[in-house]
Amino acid sequence: MSVAQQQIHAAPFDALAARYDETFTSSKIGRAQRTSVWQELAKAFNPGDRTLEIGCGTGVDACFLARRGVRVIACDCSSRMIDVTVRRVQEKGVQKLVTPLVLRAEDIATLPGTLSGKELLDGVFSNFGVLNCIEDPRRLALDLAALVKPGATALLCWMGPCCLWEMVWYLTQRQPAK
Repeated sequence: MSVAQQQIHAAPFDALAARYDETFTSSKIGRAQRTSVWQELAKAFNPGDRTLEIGCGTGVDACFLARRGVRVIACDCSSRMIDVTVRRVQEKGVQKLVTPLVLRAEDIATLPGTLSGKELLDGVFSNFGVLNCIEDPRRLALDLAALVKPGATALLCWMGPCCLWEMVWYLTQRQPAK
């Protein structure tokens, strides 16, 4: 599988890529969050749909959708996360359905060059806070509007500055400063 390498640079999650699944995806809270995300993805996207995942990380969600027959362009700014995604996609045998790309959310407008025939997408999704890292959400919204069909599904997640379960956890651990 070839991976389009665009604007490669050191990304914040490069250092976490090798152990991300071990430390988050396979954790109890990671599994619980993924279960919730997958329930929504299963409702939103159908076999044959063509979707864009912004901030795909290690490709877990892209492979989930691919096993359901959904085609996914899986983007992440971290080349090391994309390396893990490529390995996962090959292990799962879904190379024909998942296209991993090193691409920052801010550069989504450059995506049409990678779309065969500039076919519009059936939907877009992003979870676990990657959109918190972009500087101009309005620009991203305009760029996405140019890439998706009218009425397409967009499942986009921003994380708030406060998380109740984290606050409770750190208070019970006697670490109120965190």
